[in-house]
Amino acid sequence: MIRRVVVREENTWVYEKKIFDWGGVSYFRDKQRITASTFNQETALVNK
Repeated sequence: MIRRVVVREENTWVYEKKIFDWGGVSYFRDKQRITASTFNQETALVNK
């Protein structure tokens, strides 16, 4: 499992990427299922 915590201003989200032995992958934000593209977009590093 990969867990990322994203903090922006006063908001915090916990993202999880669960990789299963049988090859499946599931993505979550605050325990709610999301898509891979949402996970990648919302957890990408922000350059300022």
